[in-house]
Amino acid sequence: EPNRPRAELLEDPFQIYPIFMRRLRHAGAPIDVPLTDGYILSRDGTQLLVIIRPQKAPTDHQFSSELMRFLRRIRSGLQTRNSTQWRESRISLNFIGAHVETDIAAGLVREDLARTSLVSLLGVTLLFMVAFRRLSAIVFISLPLLAGVVWTLGLTALIYGHITTVTLSLGAVLIGLEIDFAVHIYNRFVEEMRRGATTRAALNTALTRTGGGILMAALTTSVAFYGLVLTASPGFKELGVIGGTGILCCLAAVYLILPPLMLLQSRLAIDRRHFDRLASFGLGRLATAVMGYPRATLLLGLALTAYLALFGRDISFERNWEALRQDSAEYERLKQSVAAQFPLPGPEIVAVVSGPTLQSALGANDQLYENLEAAPPGEFRPLLSYDSLRSVLPSIRTQEISRQRLRELDVDALRKAAVDAGARVGLGPAAFDPFFEKLRRICRVHAVEAPHNVFLADAPPDTLRRLTQRYVTKIKTQAAESQASSRPPGPATPTEATTETFQVITHIYPREGAWLHGPPADFLQKASRGIGDRIYFTGDNMLLTAAIGKHFYRNLARATIVVALAVMLLLLLHFRNLRLTALAMAPVICSMIWTLGVMQLLGIQFNVVNVIILPLILGIGIDDGIHILQRYSEAGADPLDPDRGDVEAAVRHTGRAVVIASLATIIGFGSLSLAHFDGLREIGLLTIVGIGFALVATLTLLPTALRLMGPRMRVLEVVGRDTGVEREVPQD
Repeated sequence: EPNRPRAELLEDPFQIYPIFMRRLRHAGAPIDVPLTDGYILSRDGTQLLVIIRPQKAPTDHQFSSELMRFLRRIRSGLQTRNSTQWRESRISLNFIGAHVETDIAAGLVREDLARTSLVSLLGVTLLFMVAFRRLSAIVFISLPLLAGVVWTLGLTALIYGHITTVTLSLGAVLIGLEIDFAVHIYNRFVEEMRRGATTRAALNTALTRTGGGILMAALTTSVAFYGLVLTASPGFKELGVIGGTGILCCLAAVYLILPPLMLLQSRLAIDRRHFDRLASFGLGRLATAVMGYPRATLLLGLALTAYLALFGRDISFERNWEALRQDSAEYERLKQSVAAQFPLPGPEIVAVVSGPTLQSALGANDQLYENLEAAPPGEFRPLLSYDSLRSVLPSIRTQEISRQRLRELDVDALRKAAVDAGARVGLGPAAFDPFFEKLRRICRVHAVEAPHNVFLADAPPDTLRRLTQRYVTKIKTQAAESQASSRPPGPATPTEATTETFQVITHIYPREGAWLHGPPADFLQKASRGIGDRIYFTGDNMLLTAAIGKHFYRNLARATIVVALAVMLLLLLHFRNLRLTALAMAPVICSMIWTLGVMQLLGIQFNVVNVIILPLILGIGIDDGIHILQRYSEAGADPLDPDRGDVEAAVRHTGRAVVIASLATIIGFGSLSLAHFDGLREIGLLTIVGIGFALVATLTLLPTALRLMGPRMRVLEVVGRDTGVEREVPQD
């Protein structure tokens, strides 16, 4: 190359130095940029990158927050000690990366929860004041809620040893579900007090008659949560166990704490006229209107269900976790500024190779490295860099191959080629002597001296050990086997044998924005060539999302079928009537179909954040139907009950508690629609839609079905003609 500087040409005529530097960059940084005096410096000299390697993954929210607090303290100390220099030179120190984004997202969620919690508290308080016209109702209902959530969090810490963000968000879901239990008991208690019953008699009726429906509602909801255990996702399994156990804890809290609180009213001066001023929400008028046109109402509901089902069948699961990430505007500007100077990596892919011995694992890792290096230019173009132990610690076999190549190197032939090329640019033979003297020395050392083995146990803790701990792990497993020798005749005695497996990790960094739907199968296949089943890929959000997307529908379908069968069995045992069981499930089925259709129309996909809304809709929806049918069946079983066979009466009385519980959930979770974080905002929006649909279906379609089928539950009674509203609307 005639245009190369003379000094550079003499020091490295074969351009070996760039090869070494490239390998060093791959071994030390997630980006592939030329170094300037050993630093990652931008071309204009205004930005300097320092690579920080945290000890834990960014998915550990607590660690990410502690890491960022530590880094901010360092920055504050540097600014204090060098304030004049930093101010005059306009020096700034900022941080980008996955841990930073986790901390920012956690901060946004905390701000949103603090703001929306205040809105939720004010909204629910106002609702209870309007519904019960009594401040003590808030105390009666809120104390069991808090106790149930605290018990759930305590059991979670005992079972799993940790409390995650998902667990805390599930606590909010439990509050939404537990409100249903407390409101129905308190509403029945108030209703009996309005009829002139004593405090103890009213409480006895609320617990024994309404309590049966509450118990069944709690069991069906807990079964819905426990059904998540059937999925393959550890996160969903944990969610199912915590949710199902939490429902039972909340039920116990309501039964143990709420009755004593209501008994306290017997020692207080109670104005019974207060119970006559309770809000009715217009349920009497609604029930009369629906009962007047039951067939039209049912036909309209079925048409709406069919229409939204056409859209709901196309609902999908968000496969790109990066789409859920939400950063502040300031961080986005910082990231764009850095991206203008450096090619930034996206979420890493972690390749893990394994073997029964360290050398076999290192050999597989060498093959992975060769596969990545041997790719033709442009084949892995989205690939930015990779961090492999092969750059500094190849296997002994690979080292021997390298030594053999050095021994076979024809230095004289290389020198002749260099001298001939140098003569064409006016260089004499002696100009290359220093370089070839170094090359001969390297070849002579490898040809004469025996290799020197360096053992990990002998290395200083801050050098080789720290280097290898990032890449190498050793896993010990216990396997039971029978002693085949050195034992007397007789049955084999089981003993514990320890099996060791070594794993070597390679961090692969694609370019930011590349492979939005996961690494292509072609890349994974070519990277695994020659390694077989001793390699797997993990660590990248796209891979995790692809795995969830692949198994999500199958696991969800299996869990849904099992849960549906279990819920049907529980309802059959409770109602002892197949038609009542089907009617209890009808509102929640309709509300789920309507919600899926609206999600598709609004362009909302399921993701790991908003999917938590499903058990909430299922729990509230199935509970609403159970309570209406429980009250209807209760009146029908008592020949002296004036409400016997009266669907409107069941809606007026129990429907009031259904409305209060649903509105409380809508207000509590609907306030999340005011959040800035997309995941929380979608939860709030879907709560309003889903719970609202469940309430509408319960108060319209279920009563019309009961009205048309009659006390004997005959399906053929549906056929006929509506008579309209022919009587006076009862007072609410």
